[in-house]
Order: sequence, then structure tokens, then C-alpha cells
Amino acid sequence: MGKVIAIANQKGGVGKTTTAMNLAASLAVLEYKTLVIDADPQANTTSGLGIDPKSVDKSIYECMVDGVEVAQIAIPTEINHLTLVPSHIDLVGAEVEMINLESREEKMREVIAPIKADYDFIIIDCSPSLGLITINALTAADSVIIPVQCEYFAWKAGQAPEYDQDHPDPPESGAGNRRYSADDVRCALTSIEPSGGRSQNAFC
Repeated sequence: MGKVIAIANQKGGVGKTTTAMNLAASLAVLEYKTLVIDADPQANTTSGLGIDPKSVDKSIYECMVDGVEVAQIAIPTEINHLTLVPSHIDLVGAEVEMINLESREEKMREVIAPIKADYDFIIIDCSPSLGLITINALTAADSVIIPVQCEYFAWKAGQAPEYDQDHPDPPESGAGNRRYSADDVRCALTSIEPSGGRSQNAFC
């Protein structure tokens, strides 16, 4: 079963896409089957991996809104063992189209579930926001990496909001009252087990 990692920070320009691309490429070089999901309408991961977003016929948008299977749109990259689910500017409209859907924060998890066992790692590059698409990515993820520049606003944007019994559920949470803290975030991938059985550590 693959490990799903979301790269997220509501602050822009902190290196989310760079982290996602380099982490995915590094894992692929180590011969892990790796899937990158570009969940940012800017589609920088898509173009960074050699795919012109203007040439993309179907993207993660069609998967989340229209129910298209990931296997039908996944594109092999020039790097062995690395596959891309591209993005497109149309993803901007996904939040509006999903707003009235039941369990709308679970759509990314539902998209990933059928192919999760086919990959060792699934990396999700999030947009610089805490909108519905990012909430979907965080809901689907097993782990979260928050890239942070050494500046106050980037650090502040990475602080997780807290909710408890004295406050209503966070928007789109779809679950009971929760308390989130920095302890929920892990910036290290430990005990990675390659196919050869060697144990390694990878840090963001």
C-alpha cells in the first residue's frame, strides 16, 4: 500500500512545488514507484516535469469532478518509475462545482484509493491556499510536509488552526470536533523500506 504525502502551505513561494518535484524524483531514482498529483491550478509541477499544461486533455480536475479514473490520465515522465497526474487551469473551478457535493472533502481520497496499492509513494503538490482542494489533499494524505522559508509570514502560514469543544467544526471538516497542533505535522520520512530491504531516512 502506497504512502500518500501532501506538500502544503497556505503561503505561496515557499518551495512546495520544488519540494514535491525533487522528493518525487529522488524516490523514483531509488526505484520506488512514485506518482505525483499536481493539485495546483498553476500547474507548475506539470510543466516542471516536462508536460505542457495547454496540451493536457484530462487532469486531476476531471478525476475529482467527473469521476474519471487516475489510471486513464496518468502520464509517464522522462524519469523511470515516476508518473504524473497533471493539473490544468480548470481546477480553479473545481471548488465551486464541488461545494454542494456530499462528502466533498473526501473526493481526492476516493480518487486515489483504487491506485494506492500500485505505487510506493504518492506525492500531492498543493496550491497556496486552504481551500477545498487543499483540504481534499490533506484528508487523503498519510503525512504532510510543510515547506517553510526562514521568515515570519511563511512560518505563520504553517501554523495549524486549533478546534475544540468550545468551537464549531472547521469548515469542510466533515467530522467531529478535533484539535490540531504542530504535532500532527511530520517533516521527516523515516524508515523508508526500498524493494531491496535496505532501511533509509529522508528528511525534508
